[in-house]
Amino acid sequence: SLVNYFDDYNINRKLFNKNIEEIINKTQQLVNQAVSIRRPNLTSDQFLTMTALLSGNGETFQQLNQAYNNIPKKGDVSTDINDHAFVFIPVNNQAGMQDFLLERTEVSRAQFKQFAGDRFADKKCHHYGKKLFFKKTWIKPPFDQTDRHPVICISYDEAKAYAQWLSKQSGSKYRLPTAKEWQYINRQVSTSHNCKTANVAGAETSKESKATDNPLTCQDNHVFTAPVQSFPARTNINDLNGNVAEWITACNGSTACAAGTSWQSGQGVNNLVTENIPAKETNSHIGFRLVKEL
Repeated sequence: SLVNYFDDYNINRKLFNKNIEEIINKTQQLVNQAVSIRRPNLTSDQFLTMTALLSGNGETFQQLNQAYNNIPKKGDVSTDINDHAFVFIPVNNQAGMQDFLLERTEVSRAQFKQFAGDRFADKKCHHYGKKLFFKKTWIKPPFDQTDRHPVICISYDEAKAYAQWLSKQSGSKYRLPTAKEWQYINRQVSTSHNCKTANVAGAETSKESKATDNPLTCQDNHVFTAPVQSFPARTNINDLNGNVAEWITACNGSTACAAGTSWQSGQGVNNLVTENIPAKETNSHIGFRLVKEL
């Protein structure tokens, strides 16, 4: 009868709506899980496709789809406070680390100046491994720099203080990279040691004999530091090799280390090697970049 027909129709419609609701709820669960671990997956893709068909691209689907598409991918760049930019670095489970954001470039003089003003200029800067007999500091380094050059002649303690200051400014947590993080990302994105890809010690150092005992035969036109982003990026990260070595922490049984190569690195160097340096010492070939914790 007609009554029975409508009864069956209503029952089937309720079952259909219940099935749709279950699929949407499952999609929401899968998307939330993927977002929380920052990893897209095939199952979430499939459920999003079903939800789009069943809900007619409704508001719920749009919100879920946007959240899912905003999951960062390796190399994604996000802008931040004081013109800092950070690159997303996913970490596999075997590495024993968490995903992190690594600063795209070394911290520049202009960025450091916003924090330091005219402070930290009361001690001499080591240049070629020796103290100068006249005063040279991050404000007046041993060679010419502009605000776009990486800040040098600052100690580990001063770099750490900058990270703490920036954390207070933004509410996010910034810090120096650990040795483990540094080496992990270097193995993936570090460029080859030559003058086309990095600011290293080549033929341009011929008049600066103390720069290196074994210069490369190529030439990069920067005897000392180069402005940040002067050389090609890899995975959107600049100067992990060359320009300046960088302060890192938790290395070689010590709090403070310098990692990587710099403008004075010639042939036969290894960008993964770290060097223990006193936390209060300043050097003309060492700067720093930050990690932003997720």
